[in-house]
Amino acid sequence: MAAQSKLIDGAIKCTCQEYIHPWTASCVNGAAGILLSSAPSSMRTYCIVYLLALVMKMRIPRLLDIKHTIIGILTSSAFLTTNAYLFSLMVCLVRRLVGGFYLSTVAFIPTFIASFAALCIERPARRTPLALYVANEGTEALWNMLEAHGLVRSIPNGHVLILGCSLTALLYMYRQGVHKRKVKDVTFKALSILMGKGEEGPMKTTEVSSKQTPNRLPINLRSISAYVQLYDRLRNRKHPSCPHREGCGTYVLLGGLKPLLGGVGLQVGLKLLLNIGRIVKLKMDWNKQVFNRNSLQLGLALGSFSLIFK
Repeated sequence: MAAQSKLIDGAIKCTCQEYIHPWTASCVNGAAGILLSSAPSSMRTYCIVYLLALVMKMRIPRLLDIKHTIIGILTSSAFLTTNAYLFSLMVCLVRRLVGGFYLSTVAFIPTFIASFAALCIERPARRTPLALYVANEGTEALWNMLEAHGLVRSIPNGHVLILGCSLTALLYMYRQGVHKRKVKDVTFKALSILMGKGEEGPMKTTEVSSKQTPNRLPINLRSISAYVQLYDRLRNRKHPSCPHREGCGTYVLLGGLKPLLGGVGLQVGLKLLLNIGRIVKLKMDWNKQVFNRNSLQLGLALGSFSLIFK
């Protein structure tokens, strides 16, 4: 207990230089150093994110798209940079105002002020996804702490159950067309790219005719035209209640093939962007970075999900 009290006493009475900026005694210089070091990293991160989002639109970018992409990169980079350096500045400022470090002033209050100010810089359309992402990370960290102390126990493959339930709810709302009337979120745009417009709601009810369809002529397997006719029947065969125009077989295969190719291209493109320095210096290990099984993981996951669903 005495050793623990000494650790707590030292943490509360330490200076902001020992806690947040040990490389300099000046609080302003420390915050400025964090600003200068975090700005290039933030710019690099959001350049990759926004360029990939531009590529995923699957069309030649217009001048307006390029303008929005540049503005988005600058805005999001300013958000992340502000969150980084303002935390350091708020830690020092709050310590000077209250006279020392306390349980709430070590991280909670400075983090709240820095995050609030940074979110005011970010685009309103991205604030909700960012809040959900951070809430998810915070919940996971809290759960891991409780599990480490033996207060809770994880279910084997429980993350798969959570993912399945979440996707089920999202796809149900997507097919009901809730995102068009009430909930407008970028998640449904991603679902639209993955699942296609054919699965987007609200679904129209198709009247199935009760009249007996005329019998087709029997197929003569001895003639070449019979094989062509059989292939055409298999390709165009579908149930009258299906909303898609093409046959079910073609719809399912293309629905799995497009996300497969898109996922592989996205993962390979991301690896190329992250290793652009090695490519320029001709030090890229292509077999280790690109031509391996890991480059197929995202494509196989997206393609199999879309194919099995359809």
